[in-house]
Amino acid sequence: MEENREKKEYELAFLVKGTNDNSEIEKLLSQFGAEISYRSPLTDISLSYPIKKYNQAYFGFAQFRASPEKAEKLMPAVQLSALVLRALLVVSPLPVKKAERLVKTEAESRPSRSKFSEKSLPVVSASNALTNKALEEKLEEILK
Repeated sequence: MEENREKKEYELAFLVKGTNDNSEIEKLLSQFGAEISYRSPLTDISLSYPIKKYNQAYFGFAQFRASPEKAEKLMPAVQLSALVLRALLVVSPLPVKKAERLVKTEAESRPSRSKFSEKSLPVVSASNALTNKALEEKLEEILK
């Protein structure tokens, strides 16, 4: 029971070379006694600049519970893995349930097409629309 109190929530973000390399991360986490609570699917991304001569990578992250001592030893092992291009370990700021809700699908993350409601748009009818001649006269009046 005391061991559970000492454990903290961590999040490991990583870039790996291939889609099957996710299992390597899981092996390393289990080696260091981490209890994985959430694992994201790998996402294919184009890198802004080459990392170890790779222009494409797969991004993923995992949330897990572990003791601080084991988490400290985990990071060098992850960085030494030949399959991992980059990795970042942080103490998770959000509980697992809330973090799961933050991962959105592509459709949810797109902004809506209309930022304005129909009520906020001005109504222009043909009767109060200005002609080009009337518009030019108005502009001349304003510029005087």
